[in-house]
Amino acid sequence: MFKMEAGFAEKILVLGDCQLSDACVQQICKRYGIKKEVFRFIEYNKVKMFDFEALLDTERYSDIFVAASPHKAKNIEGATSVCQFLEDNSDRLPKVTALRLTTGKLGLSKTNLEQAILTSQLLENRHKRTRVEIFLTNQN
Repeated sequence: MFKMEAGFAEKILVLGDCQLSDACVQQICKRYGIKKEVFRFIEYNKVKMFDFEALLDTERYSDIFVAASPHKAKNIEGATSVCQFLEDNSDRLPKVTALRLTTGKLGLSKTNLEQAILTSQLLENRHKRTRVEIFLTNQN
């Protein structure tokens, strides 16, 4: 199983179509105390050329959020879609969250981005680190 070690990754990879404005993303980041630079957005038309194999066993990202994406992409041989590749390799990847709209289709919205952040490994890692820091402070 993939595990984050002491140097917690502070990046979230967002794959697929992003219709949210820059200002909206900035507002969400501010609400949850994270910087916009935490996100790396790979737009829909660039997902096809993204090297998914490079994500395997990486500690570069704490999370991968998946919005509407093309089915075919670079280095997903044996998988019928990007989502299947991510699911099939979940034990070798950071936490993967499918961003679903109320219709059930993949897509990025303000609401599901906020929900994904709230349940992200990034925030969990920050909470763990804070608990350790508080514990160590109380020991002194």
